[in-house]
Amino acid sequence: MPARRMASVSPTDTTFAELEFLRAEIGSARVVFLGEPTHGEGNVLAAKARLLAYLQQRLGFTTLAMESSFFDLHKAQRQISIGKSVGKNLNGSIFPV
Repeated sequence: MPARRMASVSPTDTTFAELEFLRAEIGSARVVFLGEPTHGEGNVLAAKARLLAYLQQRLGFTTLAMESSFFDLHKAQRQISIGKSVGKNLNGSIFPV
């Protein structure tokens, strides 16, 4: 897919016109992963916030975004499922960025 220019990276900009191409790209998928080239880049985080707003407001996604490894989260979920501490297990599996 070719690179596309975003009209704005401001999370408060809800026009979303230039993001409508994502509707066809995403299709019927119910999971979308958003990455970033590095951690802590303000413009990238703002753009991701705007993309998340589009996914939620226009495509009906419900969103849980966290900086974590799937293995650690799966391990925490197993522990929580058997009654272990939610706080302790999540604190041990979600990266503190």
